[in-house]
Amino acid sequence: MGTEPTAARNTGSLLSIEVLPDSVRLTRSSGDPVVVFTREEWAAFLKSAKEGRFDGPGLTETQVPPAPAETRVLIYLDTEDERVAHKVFLAVDDLAEALGLRVHDSTDERGSFIRRALARLFLPRDMVDEGMRKAANAPMLKHDLAQAERDSKISEAVARLLESLAEVPNACVMIGTLLVVKTDQDGGPIVLARTLSMGEQSLFTQHPDMFKDPHKVWDSLALARDVTRSSNVKAGSATDT
Repeated sequence: MGTEPTAARNTGSLLSIEVLPDSVRLTRSSGDPVVVFTREEWAAFLKSAKEGRFDGPGLTETQVPPAPAETRVLIYLDTEDERVAHKVFLAVDDLAEALGLRVHDSTDERGSFIRRALARLFLPRDMVDEGMRKAANAPMLKHDLAQAERDSKISEAVARLLESLAEVPNACVMIGTLLVVKTDQDGGPIVLARTLSMGEQSLFTQHPDMFKDPHKVWDSLALARDVTRSSNVKAGSATDT
C-alpha cells in the first residue's frame, strides 16, 4: 500500500501518511521525526477526532510529551514592567498550586515577558484535570458560596490571576490544559478561558510564536483544528482502501 500525501500544513511542511499492515506512519517533507501509530491507536485517534476530542497522539506532536506526573506552563505578557510580570508569575504559581501542581524549572525571556516551566502533579491526574475545567469556567461565573473548599480555592486563585493581569493589555497563560487569554479590544479588556486538547497543547509547545499574539490565538487554534480534521478524513479514507 502506497503513501498518500495530504494538504495538511499545521507544522509548516507536507504530511505523508503511510498505511502499513500493522501500523500507520506519519512523516514530514522537512525531515521531522516520524510519528507511528498501531492500527488500533490510529482507529481510536480517528474516532476521537470525529467527536472533536483529538485524544491520543496528535498530528502536531513531534516532541516527547512531559512525564505523566508533569505538565507544561507557558506565559506571555505584553509588558516590560518587571514588577507587573512578577505579580503575574506569582498568581500563576498560586493557581497551579490550587490545581494540584508545583511549578519548577522555569526560564524567563525579557522584552515582553515570557516564562516557560514545568509543573509537577501532587494530586491525582483526574483531580487536576477536573480543576482545570472548573478554572476555565471561573472567569465567567460568580463565586458560589456552596462550593467545596477546593473549588473555592481555584476560583479565588483565578480571581487573583485576573487581578494581576489588570495592568497587562495582552496576555496568554497556559497551565497544563488550561488556557487563559486576555486581549485589549476597543470596547475594553476581554478575558477568555478554556481547556485544550492534547494536540492543541502540543501545538503551543512546537510553535511558541503563536503564543506571542493573543489576538490571534483562538483563530490559530481553530485553523489547526480544521486542518487536523481534514487530514484525519483523508487518512481515514486511506485506511479503507
